[in-house]
Amino acid sequence: SSWYPDMFADRSLSAAAKRKIDPEPDRFIEPEPPRTALYRRLWQLTAEAVRENTAPPLRYIYATEYYLGNAVASLRAGDPRSAIKFCGTFSHIIADIGEPAHAAPPRWVDALIRRPPRYQSFCLHSMEGLRAPVNIRGYRPRVLGATLPRAVMGVYARLEALRALGGYQAVPIVQALYAGRRREARRLSSLAQNASARVTADFLHTAFRLARSTP
Repeated sequence: SSWYPDMFADRSLSAAAKRKIDPEPDRFIEPEPPRTALYRRLWQLTAEAVRENTAPPLRYIYATEYYLGNAVASLRAGDPRSAIKFCGTFSHIIADIGEPAHAAPPRWVDALIRRPPRYQSFCLHSMEGLRAPVNIRGYRPRVLGATLPRAVMGVYARLEALRALGGYQAVPIVQALYAGRRREARRLSSLAQNASARVTADFLHTAFRLARSTP
């Protein structure tokens, strides 16, 4: 389910096509937020970042509440399979927010680094294909909040820090790629991927802890 945000990105996908992927797809597709004044304002505040191909955590407040709340509800209902699918789908959002190719606007990177002639057709989004190794062995996941509302804000805070870390890596990764130092680029990318994995572990751990607490 970690690939559901890509699989179901086309909102015009027919019901039959969606059911070939999942018998109950609409439970796990990221919902549109309510058309309240608050969310209209959040969309306005994040519109420029989205146009720059970045993933601002502020835009995912509603999705965080949706996926965490449904994971907790599924666990309390004795349905761990659905809970893991909700968490898996949200893990894609976490990964996108921390991915250097999304955390730093490519246009800004191009403005900071002179592109060598042989890289004129290089798409900065291809940084996402470095396949950097992930290893969080020994990491102790954190509970991000004792109640669902606090946990949502805890996830948001972690995502903001994650986006900053991913953004810091973008320029040195591109510099390493332009210099032919692909191993160094993968090492730097790995820092971001490991951070994303730790946030995913925190999200999972928080869902299970909330499910065991008194509703």
